[in-house]
Amino acid sequence: MKQQKPRGKAQPGQRTRSEIVWRWLIIGAGALFVGSVVWSALVETLLPLAAAGNMRDFFLNLVGITVAFIGTAVFVYGGVRVVRDTFHTMGDPQVLANVAEVRKKASPQEVKRAQRENTAALWRSWKPGLLWMLGGFAILALGSVFINLGGG
Repeated sequence: MKQQKPRGKAQPGQRTRSEIVWRWLIIGAGALFVGSVVWSALVETLLPLAAAGNMRDFFLNLVGITVAFIGTAVFVYGGVRVVRDTFHTMGDPQVLANVAEVRKKASPQEVKRAQRENTAALWRSWKPGLLWMLGGFAILALGSVFINLGGG
């Protein structure tokens, strides 16, 4: 008789079927959202400007919308890095040891040292993502300048 794999359990390094389905659902929802925003920008802003023959405003809005999308993507990437790096840091053995020390209510000096070390570890993990988010915000602001110059 053929031996069956247990259902719902993936081999180490592999995703379960439900993880794959959820990932594709999220990608599909994101694609629909981005597509609706692009459609709205095209139909409500760019095509009316082109139809009116206002090519200066058309190109300024086109550049602004493109730059704003890039800024948004950079900002989202920074947020994903913050979350991912936070989870990675919270699994660090030293951080876990510090958490255990705080929970067992060691001496006040030891608790403060453990909290200080964990705060420093979290800041180190957050800093790259926060810088990406700041850069994304700056790029997004630059895109809005182009849009405003185009009368958008």
